[in-house]
Amino acid sequence: DAGTVILKWRRPDGLGGALVAMPTLDAGREWRLATGARPVVETEVDAYWRRQRARDPDVWVLEIESERLWHPLGEALVGAKVSHDPTQAAALFRR
Repeated sequence: DAGTVILKWRRPDGLGGALVAMPTLDAGREWRLATGARPVVETEVDAYWRRQRARDPDVWVLEIESERLWHPLGEALVGAKVSHDPTQAAALFRR
């Protein structure tokens, strides 16, 4: 909870995006695409997280390569068309 976590999503064709956790009014969090609703080229995603790191060096970037966008912790994504398959996340991550 102390540092910023950015989930870098990359498809095999090199397009993707960056997901960031945003606080909600009820003290929770929701994940949003910081790079826009459409997939962008990887250099744009890398430029985004590098700008964030320049502002705050306590940034963690986790890269996920997948054809479809999904959250590795099974959390909801806001404003994104996603594949919600909890078995993908369960095999990789546990809380």
